[in-house]
Amino acid sequence: MSSVPTLKTLIEQSLLQKSIRTVDVLRTYQYAEMVHAERLRQKCLKFIVDSFPALREMAGEENLRVALGDELFETIDKNQQETDLECQKFASRKGQVLEPKACEAAISGTGTGPVDSRAPVCYPYAALKAGVAWPAGVDPNSREAYLSEEEFLQVMGVTQNAFNELPVWKKNMLKKEASLF
Repeated sequence: MSSVPTLKTLIEQSLLQKSIRTVDVLRTYQYAEMVHAERLRQKCLKFIVDSFPALREMAGEENLRVALGDELFETIDKNQQETDLECQKFASRKGQVLEPKACEAAISGTGTGPVDSRAPVCYPYAALKAGVAWPAGVDPNSREAYLSEEEFLQVMGVTQNAFNELPVWKKNMLKKEASLF
């Protein structure tokens, strides 16, 4: 014999099927807390955490504190601040230009002679690999070309001249292995 779902269960199921909106998430969260609708509370909480900066701006810090309680608000706020800090650190990871002599050595292969002002700029490997913001002017399809000769050999395992002689598929494979593809 099947049991008839309670009104609370029916309302929770209905609310779970709908999209949560920013304008009513705090009310829905408070309702879920009040009637012990755990799945609905979890869905609202995930939405609140995911959109915390926007909710804070829209609803105000005091309203968020009232709806969530001081302890939960402080926890989410602390996590958001840590996330913001990590994002700022990631965004600031831009490479520094190497000295022009290193670039000249990379171009000529000799390391001697006057520096050509038309020579391409060299960047450290850490500034060119996948997952970081590349320096301005770097061609994303040819990031390996911005490495100095020494770093190119260390990262790619071959000299620039030997690399240039390889078939395209092999170049692409080496670039993928070095996170430069």
